[in-house]
Amino acid sequence: MNEGLWKRFWTWCQKIFGAGWIHIATYNLMQVYGLEHIEAASRDRPILIAANHRSFFDMYVVSTTLFRHTSWRKQLFFPVRGRFFTTPSWDSFVNLVMGWWSMYPPFFASGENPIIEKRAFDKYSFRLLTELCRNGRGNVIGFHPEGTRNKGPDPYSYLPAQPGIGKLIKDAAP
Repeated sequence: MNEGLWKRFWTWCQKIFGAGWIHIATYNLMQVYGLEHIEAASRDRPILIAANHRSFFDMYVVSTTLFRHTSWRKQLFFPVRGRFFTTPSWDSFVNLVMGWWSMYPPFFASGENPIIEKRAFDKYSFRLLTELCRNGRGNVIGFHPEGTRNKGPDPYSYLPAQPGIGKLIKDAAP
C-alpha cells in the first residue's frame, strides 16, 4: 500500500477525499502560518515534520494543510503503533479512511519490557523510516517526538520527547 502505484493512488485519495472533508470540518478553526518555510525547502529531499501530539487529529490537519496550500508532489508517511495493523478494530478503519494507509511504518514494542520479536521488527521499521526520511522526492514524514498523545488535563503542556526523533534526524539528515 505504500509503494509505487498503490502509494500514488492512496495519496490521491488523501488529497481529494481526506483533505476535503478535514478542511470542511476545520476551516473556521485554524489559522495557518509558516508555510513559506515548507515552500522554501528543497523538493529533492524528504521533509520531516515534528509535531507535538496534542490531539488525535493533529497530523490529519497538518497533511490537509499541506495538500491544500502547497503545490509540490507529496507522499505522506506517519509512523504509528503496530496495533493499527494487527487488531481487527476501528484502528484499521481509521488507517484506511482517515490516513489512506499513510500510517506507516508500524512500531510494536512499547513500555519498559518490550517483547524481543517486536523489538527486532521495530528495528526494521526504524531502518525503513530512516530510508524514507533520507531518500524519496516528495516524502513527508510526520513524527510525534513524545511517542504518545498527551492525555493529561492540560492539552497544551508538553510530554518529554523520546530519543527516536533525534536518532532519526541524525541517521537520515532530512
